[in-house]
Amino acid sequence: MYKYFIYKIFSLTRFSKILIIVFLDFIIINLSSYLSLAIRLDELNLFNVGGARYLISIEYFLIPIFVYFVFATIFKFYSLSFRYYNLGNDFYYALPICGISIIIINILLNEYFSYGAVIIGIILTFSLIISSRKFISEIYLIFQNKFKINTLIVCSSRNLHKLYEYLNLNQKLFIRALIVKDLDKIDFNKYRNYQIQNMKNINSICLKYKIKCIYTDKIFGNLKKKPFKNIKIKVLESDNLFINPETNIKQEFVDKYFKTKNKLKRTTINYYYRKTILVTGAGGSIGKNLFYELIYAKPKKIVLIEQDELKLFNLRKEYEKLNLKNLDVIFKLGNLSDTFFLKNIFLENKNIDYILHSAAYKHVGFGEENILSFIKNNIFVTYNLANMAITHKIKKFIFISTDKAVNPKSIMGYSKRICEKILIFLNKENDLKNVFKIIRFGNVINSDGSVLPLFEKQILSGGPLTVTNKDVTRYFMSIKNACQLVLNTIAIDKKIGIFILDMGKPYKILNIAKSMINFYFQKRKILNKPKIIFIGLQPGEKIYEELILGENLVKTEIKNILYANEKVQHNLDYYKLLKKLNQFYSKNDKKKILNYLKYYA
Repeated sequence: MYKYFIYKIFSLTRFSKILIIVFLDFIIINLSSYLSLAIRLDELNLFNVGGARYLISIEYFLIPIFVYFVFATIFKFYSLSFRYYNLGNDFYYALPICGISIIIINILLNEYFSYGAVIIGIILTFSLIISSRKFISEIYLIFQNKFKINTLIVCSSRNLHKLYEYLNLNQKLFIRALIVKDLDKIDFNKYRNYQIQNMKNINSICLKYKIKCIYTDKIFGNLKKKPFKNIKIKVLESDNLFINPETNIKQEFVDKYFKTKNKLKRTTINYYYRKTILVTGAGGSIGKNLFYELIYAKPKKIVLIEQDELKLFNLRKEYEKLNLKNLDVIFKLGNLSDTFFLKNIFLENKNIDYILHSAAYKHVGFGEENILSFIKNNIFVTYNLANMAITHKIKKFIFISTDKAVNPKSIMGYSKRICEKILIFLNKENDLKNVFKIIRFGNVINSDGSVLPLFEKQILSGGPLTVTNKDVTRYFMSIKNACQLVLNTIAIDKKIGIFILDMGKPYKILNIAKSMINFYFQKRKILNKPKIIFIGLQPGEKIYEELILGENLVKTEIKNILYANEKVQHNLDYYKLLKKLNQFYSKNDKKKILNYLKYYA
């Protein structure tokens, strides 16, 4: 139980950790002030002090608190990584200045004080703060290594690198020492953190480091015959540790578990032939795959918009490797919330036919912590882009929505639902026909930010795997299938509405975690199966997601695409709603924004 409690503490959000450390510092400063007076007055119970009671004032306790936290803000004591809970060099530079400032402010504001008590208080404060950080750091390191298995590697120099890299993937192993056949052939600098010995010292090494497991290659396979008490000996085939390293093990799991290899027919490929197409969020999983699917249609021009420089750079490099000709691809780096950038896109690229709008912030947890960013990037951008589409007479505007927009509980869900309603409203206001298409689907397998990359990272690091709740379910679809269906909606003749991709039955997240562990274990990517722990639903998360309000689904002429005949409130003036949201945004009024979203979504 206590292991889980410690894990929960170290797994808290950065903000929560900062609050804990700030509170700890507050306690230390007050305790130091009290003890400094007790030492100076030679009386532990300050209530018993007689004639010197005038030295005990509220200013004496408040001044060091005020000065310390001012310096903490200026020198950013709390901005460092909390993994090791260090204070950083700035703290030690600021320490003497902070101490002098406490003395000066006491002189200016505190009529009666003791120089001796103030100096003792300063020394105690900084000593205890430094000690507390070191103590927390030691607890972290003990917690990190205490439950690992003390391990010894025995091999030849030729196989050392392979065995070391392979075993180092398993965070449940604590490699304590290396025994190498030919010591003169290894790079001691690379393994300087380990005790390196030859074979004759194996018994002393095992006793010294309390070795519980020895991993060896075939050369030392005869170690199994030696009597090592309470030590497991495992012989590894060094040549088979990383079979076909180019194979994406995660993709193998996806293909097997989700059965994603079934391909859909590109039934609407002619709709995109020789067209000019704008794709937003092109560096994301969906945007990138929409781009690759569009290539098959031989469009005239594709304009790719992405705000992440590295993602756009990587996409460009991938595209250049294809060495395609007769296709004009424009890579535009910028933020769509910049109206000047948005207008220039349409000025520089005349006669855009279709817009595929996949750009959005999608992470539920971040949405709860960054309300303003989600409102700006999801709602305002979609509204401005839709208006540009109307102004420039765009033929089709495909909006990528989410199952989280149904009965939303998160900022991400609220923002997407408002976007859906705005597009339906704009369609009615401008009497458009078959221009706006809203596509709603669930999670995309193996996409950026999905659960699979997280599970893989946790599995390879030795666990534990974090599942929010044992009953949580989610809809999943392969990126390829989802993008093909999205593109196919262009052929459906509906004035306006929401299209649902048929995602089949929802998957239980706990079962995915268990299956993924077993798969990696069978593929010998891990040596031990990590545990699964339940961390509780995060803010904005639901046990299960829905794809439609009610049961009003209608089949369309294209297989696996359904039409959701949902009722939307048409008499509401969404211009006023957007104006209000803009006012609240400019005033940084998150509470009113949240209330509006909950009411109108």
